[in-house]
Amino acid sequence: MEIKLKKINNLKKVIILFIVLLILFFCFFINNKDNIKSSTLNKDYILNEIESKDQDVNIKKDRIIEIKNYLGTTKKDSSYYFINGYISYIEKDYKNAITNFEKTKELIKKKDSSFLKIYTYIFENECYLKENNYKYLVENSKAAFKYISLSKKYKNDKDTMWRTIRTLTKNNETTEKSIDVLNNYMENTKGLNYNTEVGIVSHLAYLHRLNFKYTQSTYNYIKALDIIKNNRKHIKDAEFYECVIISNIGDLSYILNDLKNAIKCYDKAVNIKIKDKKNNAMAKSIVYINQMTVYIDLGDYDKAIEISKSINELIGFLKKDVKDDIEMLLYQNLASAYTYKKDLNKAEMLLNKSKKILQYDEVEYIKNKELMLKIAYAEFYEEQGNHDEAIQIYEEILKNPLKNDVNIEVQIYDEISNIYLEKDDTQNYIKYTKLATIKKDDFENQLKEEYMRYASKLYESDTLREEQDKNIHNIIFLLVSIILLILILISRVNTIITLKKSNFTDGMTNLYNRKYLDYYMNKNKKKIINKNISVILTDIDYFKKYNDNYGHIKGDEVIKEVASSIIENIKNYGIAIRYGGEEIVIILPKANIDEAKIIANKIQSSINEKNIDHKYSNVSDKLTISMGIYNKVYLYNDNIYSIIDSADKALYKAKSNGKNKYEIY
Repeated sequence: MEIKLKKINNLKKVIILFIVLLILFFCFFINNKDNIKSSTLNKDYILNEIESKDQDVNIKKDRIIEIKNYLGTTKKDSSYYFINGYISYIEKDYKNAITNFEKTKELIKKKDSSFLKIYTYIFENECYLKENNYKYLVENSKAAFKYISLSKKYKNDKDTMWRTIRTLTKNNETTEKSIDVLNNYMENTKGLNYNTEVGIVSHLAYLHRLNFKYTQSTYNYIKALDIIKNNRKHIKDAEFYECVIISNIGDLSYILNDLKNAIKCYDKAVNIKIKDKKNNAMAKSIVYINQMTVYIDLGDYDKAIEISKSINELIGFLKKDVKDDIEMLLYQNLASAYTYKKDLNKAEMLLNKSKKILQYDEVEYIKNKELMLKIAYAEFYEEQGNHDEAIQIYEEILKNPLKNDVNIEVQIYDEISNIYLEKDDTQNYIKYTKLATIKKDDFENQLKEEYMRYASKLYESDTLREEQDKNIHNIIFLLVSIILLILILISRVNTIITLKKSNFTDGMTNLYNRKYLDYYMNKNKKKIINKNISVILTDIDYFKKYNDNYGHIKGDEVIKEVASSIIENIKNYGIAIRYGGEEIVIILPKANIDEAKIIANKIQSSINEKNIDHKYSNVSDKLTISMGIYNKVYLYNDNIYSIIDSADKALYKAKSNGKNKYEIY
């Protein structure tokens, strides 16, 4: 019995002890919960929270309310106004955010964190941009860079530097100032590592490119590659930067219409081995996109489609925002390829896929996505034969200034003029051809001035002369690269000047001349490749006898009559070129052999109906013509003059077989 009572007493003691421990634990939990809540409601914690989130603005509404309530009980110092400004910023109340950031600037103290000092100016600039106010952007960026240079944590933070500079890239004037700001930072900041140097020099290259200073841009890209080459062991992710920079040089070649060099650069970039799969995908996905664009321009649509498979292999390693942009451009490029391959159903499906992604896209990783989609739709409508819809889209694009996109503007003018050429609307064709030529001329002159100015600066630069003594091979490499680019530019300038000076039409017949034939084929190569093309070469029978007996004035008149019959019967089908003397060549893109024969018959009938006397002809007492026809699928390596030679062989056969007929080669 006594043992049993002892057990009961022991049990009671255990229960009492358990209850005491439970009460203590509960009190501790409540107290700790209050402490946790208190620890998350202080300015330092909130600032750290903002810093860790940075651009990620998904702070929950409950947390924002909690922070606002807390701020109402605290001192109005720099942290107070910064946090308030940030909350207004993420709530898109930009005017109130600016007011708070201005207050922050007035109250900043030495003890404040580097993040607060730097991002006060960055956030305020981003708010100014939303309000379309550019007045204080440069001043704020300079202040941000001053604090970046003083911070051990941020002085080598390339993302923060680029975020600061990015706010200055919205117009040419501030872009130019951003170059000065970045140059000044690099020259006057001690303790920059090689990664940072590569990043800054690459940013400078990009900024020069935005302002069409392609020589300086190329110089900086090559300089960045040189830094990587000489310090590879000290540069984290060197291969990643190398891939991106070489790709950017390829982009410059593409802009300068040196497509072969662009392909070489892109091929070199994608063959660089990058171990980190995410970095590999980030660097190479856009290279493959650009490769596709070049091959589409060259008319090699199957190659562009083949390259798209490489992009699909990388997409899974991309961040969501980057992935969305790459997928958009992938679908757009595929749509363009299938558009020109005449698979319009597939092209439309791909365009709609790209459009759907764009509707839900919030972060701009790649610029001008919406613009490129509009152009892809316009090309689709153009190929579909819906010319009015295509022109409407092009006109809508031209209403807004295309900053840093002169090439796109020229492309649009060219496309519109081409549509009007197909519609046989000569007035509008001439109007838009002139606009395209003016834009090209202005652009090329601007480039030429930039090349010459930079070449002089390069020669006079003491820094480069000193560097030449240290490393002659690097300087020679730079100079050769720049000279090559100058030669490319001068070649393009001469092409435009020649184009302007030449008269596209033959003065006597109002037909196009041979110079226009070259222009037409270059301009429309992309649309003609892999499609049927028919060429008809015409010649007046016994024209020498006509000239000798009726005189040269009458001879000119019959050439005009033949020309008018040809123009009348090929409207909306192709173009006619006075090829030499009485020979006229007719180019019929997209026409098969049967369609070419129908047009040839119509032309002969039209001339017969004119009843032009030619009593010296051996085949008729009226003027007649002979024609040679050649039809084929136009391939990338085809030459129009070789095709005309084949039509000439058919013409010779027609003349040998009695004239006043057509023959097919």
